[in-house]
Amino acid sequence: MSHQISQINGKAEMAYAGKRPWHGLGTQVPGLMTTKEALQLAHLDWQVKKVPVLSSLDLTPVPGAHAIIRTDTNQPLGVVGERYEPIGNTEAFAFFDIALGEGQGQIDTAGALGRGERVWMLAKMPEAFEAVPGDPVERYLLCWNSHDGSKSLEVLFTSIRVVCNNTLTAALRGCSHKVAIRHT
Repeated sequence: MSHQISQINGKAEMAYAGKRPWHGLGTQVPGLMTTKEALQLAHLDWQVKKVPVLSSLDLTPVPGAHAIIRTDTNQPLGVVGERYEPIGNTEAFAFFDIALGEGQGQIDTAGALGRGERVWMLAKMPEAFEAVPGDPVERYLLCWNSHDGSKSLEVLFTSIRVVCNNTLTAALRGCSHKVAIRHT
């Protein structure tokens, strides 16, 4: 399975602090980022919008069907129903400012997958723990969201540094407790 990092106009939609991910994509920064910095450096400072789906035959609206589009590219990310309410990147990741303190440099990685259908932001927690003496394990707080109607916005703790689709999948698979917010 590939990294699936979104690349728009030749720019990888990812930013990371410190150690370079295996795929070598994204914007490297010397230290942890604020939420605002992570949105800008990962090129995630775009919005999503719900628009009616139109028939290709006569351009009439398809009842109950809406597309979620990126406002920077007008590219569709998914088709959703009437009740679906999009949660934009800025809105979704404002959670970190509330939970960890606004203006705090705590974001380790942020990025988008596919064409932007899935986005994440990962905060490094202040203290690692030692599962085995002398072998520290970092702790992270992950917030991820889908813009294609496939999943809820989710927040969870993980020991996996999310840098691509593979590591996001591993973090989600290893999670036993999470908070999920539906898009309704």
